[in-house]
Amino acid sequence: MKKKKIYFQFNKRIKVLMFLFGVILFIALKMYLMFQVDLLMKDRRDLTLKLKKISGQTEKLQAEVDRLSNIDRIMRIAREKYGMISDNDEMLAVKLIDSKRMEVCKEEFANKQKQAVKVNLAGVQ
Repeated sequence: MKKKKIYFQFNKRIKVLMFLFGVILFIALKMYLMFQVDLLMKDRRDLTLKLKKISGQTEKLQAEVDRLSNIDRIMRIAREKYGMISDNDEMLAVKLIDSKRMEVCKEEFANKQKQAVKVNLAGVQ
């Protein structure tokens, strides 16, 4: 009978220790999970801020692309800087009757251009 009583007390102590171990393990796991959730929430907040920043930059860049790819703007720059002629522009056709007269006009124009360059180089306008 004494042996049964000792065995019963020993069995009872083991059950109490196992229960306490289970409670401590449960609390430790819960704390670990809460810590992990906090880290994930912080990462999520940081990523959300980055997303907003990048979305704003994307919108600005898209507006810039739309502005720069405007066909009217491209045509205007091509005309001004590169002398592009489109089908809608007025064109003048010159019919040459006398090619000798044309050669004389070219020479006169070239001489006037040389004189204008000389005058500009001399500082006179």
